[in-house]
Amino acid sequence: MENRNPLVSICIPVFNGEKLVHRALISATTQTYKNIEVIVVNDKSTDNSAMLVKEYNKSNLVNLKEKSGPAKARNTGAEYAKGNIIVFLDSDIALKKDAITLMVKRLKTSKDIVAVSG
Repeated sequence: MENRNPLVSICIPVFNGEKLVHRALISATTQTYKNIEVIVVNDKSTDNSAMLVKEYNKSNLVNLKEKSGPAKARNTGAEYAKGNIIVFLDSDIALKKDAITLMVKRLKTSKDIVAVSG
């Protein structure tokens, strides 16, 4: 990997995750690795998920026009991603503070790895 500090896109698909998406957002935006963007793809939630994400100004919100499922939401997040590395984070999961740092370090030091799990 050539880029010293590549942009990492963290894509979070959400459907009716208002109770937990805040935790995922906090974990994504408070990483020790700082060159990140956070993209949340709202899969036509019927709860307040989209409103909570919209109020959280450290992320980009993409609203799907119809309920499409998690695969479509992830693919949409990947389409919007600007990063050299894309990390998919479920809306009910929190990353450890150094998860992205460790992933980038691992990708930089390995020539054979194409996917890393935190």
